[in-house]
Formats: sequence, structure tokens, C-alpha cells
Amino acid sequence: METEPNYKIGDKVRIVNYGHLMWTIQNQPNESSFIETLPVSVIYGDLVWFDVNHGIVGKEGVVSDVSITQGVPQYSIKGIPEKNSWYSEGQMELIEN
Repeated sequence: METEPNYKIGDKVRIVNYGHLMWTIQNQPNESSFIETLPVSVIYGDLVWFDVNHGIVGKEGVVSDVSITQGVPQYSIKGIPEKNSWYSEGQMELIEN
């Protein structure tokens, strides 16, 4: 069963939840100091999960395309150069005009 999209082309939205996680083993030296600059998302046992794209949260853009994939709406957003496609509904909120 397909879900009707909550957003339409032209809606202005803000990203409220976005994560691209990467993990490493806790207390192990890393080859790159890049990972040490990232916010920690979760520590689970010996694994530490870092959010690679934390800077996308709070960005605003305009819905430029809507696609239904396996019954789930997906959105492309113009104005967020770091990532323009595909977002799910739980990752954004409508900005009142």
C-alpha cells in the first residue's frame, strides 16, 4: 500500500534529523584525525558511532522532486548542496511561509 506524500514540490522544508553513521573501535588509534572531529552518536560496547553528516541538520531547501519507493515517499531538496536527494519524511519539517 502506497503512502500519500506529506510534502509537495515547492514546499520549503528544514532538515531536522539526518545521520550518516561511521563506527570505530573505542580506544584504538585512528589513521585519520578526521574522525575525532565528529560528534559521537552512540557508544555500544567497544564500538563508537560517529555522525559523518551532522552539518545537514538545520539546513533549509525546497522540495524539487517526490518519488514513491516501495510505497514510501522520498524527496529531493534543492538548496542543500551537501546532499540533495533522497530524504524521508522523518528527516524534515515544513517551514511555514
